[in-house]
Amino acid sequence: MTWSTTHIAIQSFIFWKFLPEKRKEFFRTHKVLFFLLSIAAIGPDFDAFFTFHRTYTHSFFIVALFWLIAGIFKVIEQLIEGSNSPLALKMNWSSFTFLAIGWLWLMHIILDFGWGPLGLFYPFDNHQYDIDWYLIFDFDISWLP
Repeated sequence: MTWSTTHIAIQSFIFWKFLPEKRKEFFRTHKVLFFLLSIAAIGPDFDAFFTFHRTYTHSFFIVALFWLIAGIFKVIEQLIEGSNSPLALKMNWSSFTFLAIGWLWLMHIILDFGWGPLGLFYPFDNHQYDIDWYLIFDFDISWLP
């Protein structure tokens, strides 16, 4: 199992690399908000305290649910965008937040995939899927004096 700190570090780095410049500018001045959003990287592991670990929260169903909620907020934003109201801005950030949480959740599932079986399609399919691959970081420092 990947450690929580590893999830947060790797997923936050990848997430930052794919952020649009407009969002990066915002998060450069609001680092705490980026950190809070990055905490979603360990969201799927909250079920570790229960007997159904690696089923519901490690399912693509949850990712799709977050993206569906993001889509609903985006539609609402499009409907009220012409008014340039503060509500439209809130809908934009709500949509972005749920989309981001979905991506962080999906990255968590991918990182956990090599560390044991996952219920990728739970609760629609009870099969536990597993592959044997690992991320191995081999730092050759023999060139150092």
